[in-house]
Amino acid sequence: MKAHTTTEVPQIAVESLRQKATDYPTIRVSIGPCALGVHSWNACEGSVSRDVLQVATKEFPLKKWLLAIEARHGLVNKLLSQLAVRTACDPIEFKFHWHLKTLHDRERFWTSLAADKWNQAHTKLLLALEDPESIPEYGFDAALIQSVFDVLPASAPPSLLFTETSYEGLLKTGKTLAGWVETVPRLTTTIVVTSKVWQAYLNRAPSSRTKAILREGAQLLTVTDSSEAATALAQIVGATIPLAEVLPEGIDSPLLAVVETLARVTSHCPLSEEENDLARSQAERTLFEFLERWPETSGRFAQNTQLDFQFGARAVEIDLFCHDAGIAIEIDGYFHFLSDAAYRRDRAKDWELQRRGYLVLRFLANDILPRLEEIRDRIFSALAAIPRSLTR
Repeated sequence: MKAHTTTEVPQIAVESLRQKATDYPTIRVSIGPCALGVHSWNACEGSVSRDVLQVATKEFPLKKWLLAIEARHGLVNKLLSQLAVRTACDPIEFKFHWHLKTLHDRERFWTSLAADKWNQAHTKLLLALEDPESIPEYGFDAALIQSVFDVLPASAPPSLLFTETSYEGLLKTGKTLAGWVETVPRLTTTIVVTSKVWQAYLNRAPSSRTKAILREGAQLLTVTDSSEAATALAQIVGATIPLAEVLPEGIDSPLLAVVETLARVTSHCPLSEEENDLARSQAERTLFEFLERWPETSGRFAQNTQLDFQFGARAVEIDLFCHDAGIAIEIDGYFHFLSDAAYRRDRAKDWELQRRGYLVLRFLANDILPRLEEIRDRIFSALAAIPRSLTR
């Protein structure tokens, strides 16, 4: 199986962080299958403890960006500590009294401060974070954004991830992002594009500062032809695997390794109880990895999720769970059907989930590869039929 290979994605991430630390404006461009690009950058940013915000518009998601930083890093406390130092107060005592101040007390405090550049920028940031409803949903406020970088390390704020599937979209997004990073160089942004769109950009876009920045940050993803991979895997499992249908633009090396492992552990029957448990867990992991690489399901499912009610002696646990749609996916192994008790237990678990409003989808571990396209379509149909709900 031939892989379309270049340098591994994480290497450019490390180089990009180094450039950001020296205030060098950079935009990462991840070239390849869009779902794989999104998955790769999420995994890469996670390795450096940075959140990733997927952006659906061409505007800066100011509110979402700031609140993500506050949730992870406690930006308000950091700002209060710096403010205490500037006013020659003990930080612990300052924070204690600050939270007791009325709105009028705080207004008097702000007017008593010298109107220097630090106070203006950081006061605005603190006021915004203490009243999130006042933060605009979108808008590139350079002073406000830069003040975040003054408080936090360069690697801390979340990166922004854009996906573009057309030449025109890349042209517009690239220009917008270039303006942002030129103004605030430490801002981390990534654009995921297909090879076709990137080639069109190289051929048609006029020379410019934006094009130079994008070319400097470009990186091809490592993929293997799905048809070739499916042919090799079919020899292991003795059945056709629809990889080309579910991943037409290619399969990445980490996912291919997971798929090969599942193919080997499910290639012979009957299984021992230990082999059955291994096959089940490997099937769960494989389906999860596929879900992460399909745009419709990327980031929506979690493995081995416990819900807030008991089933037997402990909290019920779901193999793969989508919180916003309330969909529970269960993977059944060979031993699930060897006894009446095991069968009854699974049906009882389904009922407990269903009567609480959850949709249950059950698949056989041995079907994950040969019936992958059918399983994908069933999951997509379930998601399409159920609106997202963050209050579930």
